[in-house]
Amino acid sequence: MEEALAALERPGARLYAGGTDLLIDLHHDSPFAGSVRELVDIKGIAEARGIRTASGALHVGSLTTAAELEGHELVARHARALQDAASRTSAPMLRARGTVGGNLLARHPAPDMATALLALEATVRVAVAPQDVRDVPVETVMADPGVYGGGDDRARPSIVLGVEIETGARSAFMKLGTRRAFSRARLAGALSIRGSVHRVVFGGLWDRPRVARQMSAALDADGDPVAALGRDLDATDGARERLRSSGRSARQLADLVDALLLQAVDRAAPGAVEGGDAR
Repeated sequence: MEEALAALERPGARLYAGGTDLLIDLHHDSPFAGSVRELVDIKGIAEARGIRTASGALHVGSLTTAAELEGHELVARHARALQDAASRTSAPMLRARGTVGGNLLARHPAPDMATALLALEATVRVAVAPQDVRDVPVETVMADPGVYGGGDDRARPSIVLGVEIETGARSAFMKLGTRRAFSRARLAGALSIRGSVHRVVFGGLWDRPRVARQMSAALDADGDPVAALGRDLDATDGARERLRSSGRSARQLADLVDALLLQAVDRAAPGAVEGGDAR
């Protein structure tokens, strides 16, 4: 980790883990590619690997692939929305390479695993120095991923080591429409329920996934979630236009949330956490 952080100090250095977005951008000579001078391969950093439970939380290393999440017992037990998202992301070839950290920092309106992590209110562990590892709310990281290593020249050298998810939530993730081959989802939704508190997240309506705060509050208070969804859509310019361009309607979004609720509630309550490590 110390060597990687030092390498990232050099101009034009960029993180390389799964590489599913990075290598495509470089191959197609995107505007971003012009700023890349060297790749810093972080796949050997032990602190960014593994899936375990401890102190009432599920810990997932940033180098964990979607395929690893899809078949992991601890993820199935404590973060079903994340498992749902991992199993539905892209194609098998990309699931075998794409990482949690890369999906979290992806500059896309609807990254599957990141949408689920936002619904689950994950905390992101970020190393800015070998002895300086910080816990940052996932919402903060996703609001400006460039600052945390997402290919932005404003970023200070940093490495996302993993995510931590408090256990005890029921959750689910779904997409509107099926994905073909390597294409990304245009609209997706994720939901978590902790006690009587709901958290609804949509991907595809904004530049990055966001919490539908009005709709979440309406579900908490047994209010009108459809009317609340309308307020969420009107709170930010462009959301209704994105929805229309996707060929979907607000009613279909509300139906998606109904399906998420049914799936989350129908699932058994997550069991008690026992300390352990599985790789």
